[in-house]
Amino acid sequence: MPTITLKSKHEITSEALLSPQELSDIYLFGIPIKDRNGALISNETFKFYISAAQEQLENYLALKFKKQVYTETLSYAAEEFYNWSYLRTTYPVVCPLLLEGFLNTTKQVTYPKEWLTAKKSSDGTLYHRNLYIVPAGNATGLTQAQLFTGLIPNLSYLGLARIPNYWNVTYVTGFSKVPYQLVDIVGKLASLNIFCLSGDLILSPGIASFSLGIDGLSQSMSAKAYDGRIQSMLTDLTQRLLPEARDYYRGFLFGVC
Repeated sequence: MPTITLKSKHEITSEALLSPQELSDIYLFGIPIKDRNGALISNETFKFYISAAQEQLENYLALKFKKQVYTETLSYAAEEFYNWSYLRTTYPVVCPLLLEGFLNTTKQVTYPKEWLTAKKSSDGTLYHRNLYIVPAGNATGLTQAQLFTGLIPNLSYLGLARIPNYWNVTYVTGFSKVPYQLVDIVGKLASLNIFCLSGDLILSPGIASFSLGIDGLSQSMSAKAYDGRIQSMLTDLTQRLLPEARDYYRGFLFGVC
């Protein structure tokens, strides 16, 4: 019985903001990404530099690009809780899910999800790192006995200014679609490493220029051909893109010790 075999090239979807082909087409156009013997730089090398650049930018801006559920512990600060009833989170809050208070391993309080809210922009690109507690909805009828549990539920009201690692907060963070500004920064950061690598592949590593002359004919090559692009990208990153992204997404971060 005859059979038909189909073959197709495919790639498992990754969390990278750019594919190797996109990085090559957008940022490395016209750059020979192969050595003198014609061997191309592997896709794994591209993926490594893209992932490294993405991780560096996430750490620099204190962001998570992929939308995900994140849980962290925060300290209780009386002046913040009583005056404004808000918590300062590590990452921007897209949607608050759960807020619980623990004294060591003893749970003291659980706030209804309807009471938790976060501020965001209408275009869905800018979220704030604050989680607010505002009684609302059907949960307003809950009594203190229903909210508080544990052996000594009212300990937080005994005049303590700080309780380390008291809050356990769960929320959604990340982007449904990462803004192009951040994608551009990742692409340029990754490209800088490719440019440096390509410069070594033109000639032997450590050799900046090469000349050959035979019977009146001469040929010269230089590995500094990418200096203009490298300098242009560095200037754009350090003087425009990174400062703007830091001010817009990170702002000023304050911590309570």
